[in-house]
Amino acid sequence: MVADRHANPAKAAALDDLVQLLGIDLRPVTASQAVIARQAYQTYGKGRHPAGLNFGDCFAYALAKLNGGKLLFKGEDFAKTDLVGYR
Repeated sequence: MVADRHANPAKAAALDDLVQLLGIDLRPVTASQAVIARQAYQTYGKGRHPAGLNFGDCFAYALAKLNGGKLLFKGEDFAKTDLVGYR
């Protein structure tokens, strides 16, 4: 979405090329992921908690929670949740 906001449409095309070059496999959100993302918003969402997670953050949270992964992040948002991550 950020690439698509850029005034130069070549930036969005470059992102598409990079996704293909790296072999990134885009998958639909599962019901379990959606449930955890919603719970993340209810608990840590913007305007509800100091973490202030946004829509995309909540899905990153859900993936880390369901897969037992750690998030690489900057700032304090995820540090204020129950996830373990790297800053």
